[in-house]
This record gives sequence, structure tokens and C-alpha cells, in this order.
Amino acid sequence: MNLATLVTRAACWFGNRPAVIDGGRTMSFRELEERSNQFAHVMAGLGCRPGERVAVLLGNRLEWFDVTFGLLKAGLVRTYVNPRSAPPEIAHQLADSGARTVIVSDEFEGLLEATDLGAVEHVIRTGGEYDALLEAAAASAPGLDLGPDTLAALQYSSGTTGRPKGVMQTHGNWLAMTSGALIDIGVGPDDVLLHVGPMSHASGGFAYPFLYRGGTQVVYSGFDPVELLEAIPRHRVTTLLLVPTMIYALLEVLGRHPVDTSTLRTVLYGGSPIAPGKLEQCLEVLGPVFQQTYGMTEALGGDTFLHKHEHVPGSRRLASAGRPSFPVELTVADEQGHELPPGEVGEVVTRGPHVMAGYWNRPEASAEVFTPGGWFRTSDLGYLDEEGYLFIVDRKADMIVSGGFNVYPREVEDVLLAHPGIAEAAVVSTPDERWGESVRAVVRVQEGAGVTGEELDEWCRGQLAAFKVPRGYDFAAEPLPKNPNGKVLRRLIREPYWAGRERRVG
Repeated sequence: MNLATLVTRAACWFGNRPAVIDGGRTMSFRELEERSNQFAHVMAGLGCRPGERVAVLLGNRLEWFDVTFGLLKAGLVRTYVNPRSAPPEIAHQLADSGARTVIVSDEFEGLLEATDLGAVEHVIRTGGEYDALLEAAAASAPGLDLGPDTLAALQYSSGTTGRPKGVMQTHGNWLAMTSGALIDIGVGPDDVLLHVGPMSHASGGFAYPFLYRGGTQVVYSGFDPVELLEAIPRHRVTTLLLVPTMIYALLEVLGRHPVDTSTLRTVLYGGSPIAPGKLEQCLEVLGPVFQQTYGMTEALGGDTFLHKHEHVPGSRRLASAGRPSFPVELTVADEQGHELPPGEVGEVVTRGPHVMAGYWNRPEASAEVFTPGGWFRTSDLGYLDEEGYLFIVDRKADMIVSGGFNVYPREVEDVLLAHPGIAEAAVVSTPDERWGESVRAVVRVQEGAGVTGEELDEWCRGQLAAFKVPRGYDFAAEPLPKNPNGKVLRRLIREPYWAGRERRVG
């Protein structure tokens, strides 16, 4: 079985029921089967062969489904481009993946025009050109025999070495994630999922279980709390996938813009934890509909779930990430890889069919994150309690999670250090009530240089996605602290910002 099977089965089982609603456009399950087949033939007509990488720069829209499942049916490897990326970041992804074809929606054409496309040969734009290509293509199934080890996606994840790395995700990885979600979330034909987060990331991942079970998916171009609230009764939305910052905004608007939310059964949240106090407020306003999920790009998300019935006001479990999903193995280990008893803090490690095949063209980096026993090292520090609930307390690596997006300090530091006035730079996380964590830069300027925070902000915005740009700059008069090998000690620099907090993540 492969991911294309999900579409074919859904077309047979649910036929003309609405699969996707995008504004005034509705696509049935049968139409999705036909359109994704047509797109697969379009790609074959361009000379794309199974295993080739194709870059996808699409907003939340109906065509996302054609493209995503059409590429899968053609045996091609999609690499979603984050629309928040800056042109140099996109150029790196295109070059590193070796993509010869890019699919782009009209709202991002300007971003693509500002990007060095390198070896890209074909650019397919949504609109009239796209519709004409589909109309001229056959609607028959491509009929490729794709096994679970076939590569399905390269999802780029920022790395400690500065440049983002391509995470190799197989058909089997995605099927494992889908089966876990079906068991732990529970989806049926009467469910309606509203997409407001970028479908190039976590929101799009939940398209698979909803497709398989015949649920309807409503697509919005982005997050607007008023629009979202009005959409709930209009479409009888049952399921939302939000990051904590979206939930906070929703609650704020709900106080002055009351809406009937009685159809809402599940609000999945992840990306960063919600403070227990805020979570109790959420439960009071919307009821027992919240379900937390924890995971990462390398393990396709959904590694653990804290279920709705476990969201008990006053319970210490509100600070946990829940228990492992099916079919996830997860434990906490010491530096030597030995499993630790309940209550002892160590590195969270996971194993199973949900874990990536490795990093694209980076065998050394792949070897570093796997133990000899095949466990993936998450770089998160935590502990398990006596009943198997996972509590995250810190990160072994220096990754920052701000508003649900991952930021690795090294990538930001490289940009800062390229500024002619900067001698040293360290990027750390600071607590943020809205975003969970904020990106902050501590810099030492070259002697005689007159560098300002405003100047650095402008410098970074030209080269980094907005969510990676520091939200503040501190200027150090003395050299930054280092270890004996001369490496800047980020943890020492970070410490004062988190003093007095039990949990050192947002």
C-alpha cells in the first residue's frame, strides 16, 4: 500500500461527497482522484521520472490536493517550500534538492521571481495555464507500483550546521503517521477539518486521515481569528489544528465576538506547549475539545497525544505532552543510550515506521542522530512519569520554537556575522507569553563600528524568513563566553532570560 491508495479508495467509497471546499469551489472525492491522476500525467509529460524532486510553493488552496496526490501517484518526491522563506533560503532548497520543476500559486510568484532558480527547467503556475494542462491530460490512474520505502517527500528542516537539511520521508512514514492519527484522533465522514495553518507544514499532514475516512476539508488562505470563528457555524467545522498563539488570539476575539462553536469537537494543538494556566482558560471557554500532539519533522509529528479526557483542570498532566501514539516507540535515555527510570531527565528518543529514512545527501548527519539500536535522538530533554506521560523540560540542542516554527540559532548567527560591523553573535530563546519563545540576538560589534538594532533588523529581514528574525538585540561590551575550544556558550548566555522558570522551553 502507498499514499496514492488513500485517494483511490476515498473516490470509490465516498464518490461525489465533498472532499475539499475552497471558497466558492468544491471538489468531490471522485474529482480529486481524476484531477490528481491528470496532474501525474502532466508531470510525466514534462519528462519527470519517478524519484525526481519537485518543489511546491502553494498557498492553502484546492490545487494543493491535486498537486500533492498527483506527485505521489507519479512516484515523484515533493519538497514543500515555506512561503515565509526568503529568496536565498528558497534558492538553497531548490539547489540542494535538485528540483527541476516548481509549482507556484499566483500569490507567491513575486517571491519566486526574486529567487535564483538555478537548474529549474519548468515553472507551473496556478490559474489558466494550470487548468489547461489538467484538461488536456488523461484521467486514468498512472498505475505505478510504489512500495512503503519509496521516497515521498523532502521536508527541509533547519540544522545546527547552518543550512537546512532535507528530511527524507517515505510513503511508509506517512502511512504510519496516518494510521496513528486515525486511532488517536478518530475521524469519520461527518467530520469537517478547517485548514488555517500553512498546508506545507503540519496542517497538510492531517489531510491524509481525513481523506481516508471521508471527512470534508475546508481551506482558508491563512489565519484570521474572526474569519475562523465565522467559518465554524457556516461549515459546521468539527476539527481545528492550531498552534498556541492562534488559540490565544481566538479566545481574545471570542470574548467580544461570540459565535456558536457547538459543532467543534476537536482542537488539535502542537508546535509548542500551552502554559497550564492558559490551557485551563481555554477549557473553560471552549470546553473539553483540546488534544495536544508532539512531534518533529524527522518523525512526522503525532509522536505523542494528550487526549481530550486527559485535559483535566488542575492536573499536572496539563504540562505533559501525553503518551506515545500508535505505532510509536518512545523512551528517555542517558548519554550512553540506556533507558532511564520514571522521573529521571534524559534525551527523548523514538523508534518506529514514522521515523525518517535520513537526511538527503548527508550520511554523516544521519548517522549522528541515530543510535546503534535504531532510536532517533530528538534533542529534547524530558522525563516519563510512572504512567508513561512525557514531560518536556528543555532542549539538548539550541533549537528555538517560536509560534510553532523551528529556528536554529546557527542559521541566524551566520547572517548576523556576515554583517561587516559584527564581531561576535549568539542567538538564543527568551520566554514570550504570546509566541512561547522569541528569537533574541546577543552581539558584540567591531571596534569603532556604530551598529544599531534597527540596522541589524533590516539586514536580517533581507536574508531570513520573518519568523527567524530576532525580536530584539542586546549589545555586549565584552567578548561572549566560550568553552576551551572557542565555541560560544549559548546556554550560558540564554540562562539569565529563563531564570526562575521550571520549564526551559516555551
